[in-house]
Amino acid sequence: MITTGNTGDNSNTSLNGKWKNSTDEVTFFPSGIIMYDSKDYGLGKGMFSTSGSSITFSPTHYWRDIFDRGYIWYSKKDFEDWGVGTVEERDEWFKPKEGTYSINGNTLTLTIENLITDTLFTKQ
Repeated sequence: MITTGNTGDNSNTSLNGKWKNSTDEVTFFPSGIIMYDSKDYGLGKGMFSTSGSSITFSPTHYWRDIFDRGYIWYSKKDFEDWGVGTVEERDEWFKPKEGTYSINGNTLTLTIENLITDTLFTKQ
């Protein structure tokens, strides 16, 4: 688990916890950490910050099996060291992604560019 601190506002504690829909799962931690498991993008984790209805997700690790080493968490540096992707691709994978969210009761509507699009989640 990532131990770095939170860099954002995150004053909306109602985001904290596990949210699921039929294909994806997102967990927000009070320390500003987010983990997701997406049918389309796999497993990843990073930091998030919020301001109003805006959310920023900064990926730090992806769960992958590279060169048959078994599934482990890979950072950008790991991808660089193993020669995975081009410099431009790695920069794109690890750049902060902007989005919006809203919460209505136990329902979260979350959009994060190139990751989650207008998806409804239910709090678990």
